[in-house]
Amino acid sequence: MKVLSFDTSHPRRTVLNLTWEKENASLLLDISSSQQDKLLASIDHLLTTIGASIDKLDGIVVGIGPGSFTGLRIGLSLAKGFAWAKSIPLHAVSSLEALALSFPWECLPEATVVATTDARMKKLYACIYQAKKKILPETDISPEELIQMLSSYPGPFWFVGDNPYLSLFREKLSHTTLSSQNLWIQPEVLRDHGLSTPALSHDEILALEPLYLRKSEAENKKNSTTPSDEAR
Repeated sequence: MKVLSFDTSHPRRTVLNLTWEKENASLLLDISSSQQDKLLASIDHLLTTIGASIDKLDGIVVGIGPGSFTGLRIGLSLAKGFAWAKSIPLHAVSSLEALALSFPWECLPEATVVATTDARMKKLYACIYQAKKKILPETDISPEELIQMLSSYPGPFWFVGDNPYLSLFREKLSHTTLSSQNLWIQPEVLRDHGLSTPALSHDEILALEPLYLRKSEAENKKNSTTPSDEAR
């Protein structure tokens, strides 16, 4: 198995894994989404360290979000470029799914896991898994709406990912136990989850877009600009 996997959905954490037969190397890069050019250099570093070549990859796994608009565009463009240029099978997965599946399910197989990332604008990107099955698909949701939804479940709840509103969740869900793990996508989980999905066809690769659950701030600002504003 010769597989390159990466996820650029987080504004500060880029996950990168290269599995080359019996060798396995991973990196967690602390870079902003505007510095994703370092991703290509990091991929080259892993290939050189292991003595591998892009041309001989059996597959590429890429996380498609939701998350950082800039990071996702850059990461997905790179994955599609490799896949097209080298005719490498491409597997695309939800970043939130990979995050939820990174929870230690072998220890708590019946857990209710809430995977979240900060969506800004006082919202979260979230999905919920129960007993390793998705019960809430990826959504753009306010903390209050998610709290109301969780209130219908008995708990306990395990939160993974980023959630700047944890204190509010603890206050409003005081009827049950709420635990938080400082956990991000595990590189091997990203790889294995991706390989469990079918490779995309050429047409699917061409049409593949990041999992955007809403418009970017730049698009919102552009749409809110009036003709008189543009004329100024």
